Amino acid sequence: MKGAIRFATITSLGTLAGLFVLWAITGFSSFGLDSDDLAFLIPGIIFTILVAIALMTGMIYSNRTGADDI
Repeated sequence: MKGAIRFATITSLGTLAGLFVLWAITGFSSFGLDSDDLAFLIPGIIFTILVAIALMTGMIYSNRTGADDI
């Protein structure tokens, strides 16, 4: 379980850091969107990334513990 939590933490921080670097490279621009659009876009992106990481963590944990063996 510790490995799954470590994997989820490292991938979450790495992904968010990568997105921040990409945003910094573009000069912290808002990509032509107003604040209302960004207020929904940013949490939506973060939520989608976290769901994907949670699903991958569950898959890896299940595979390593043998819980998915028939």
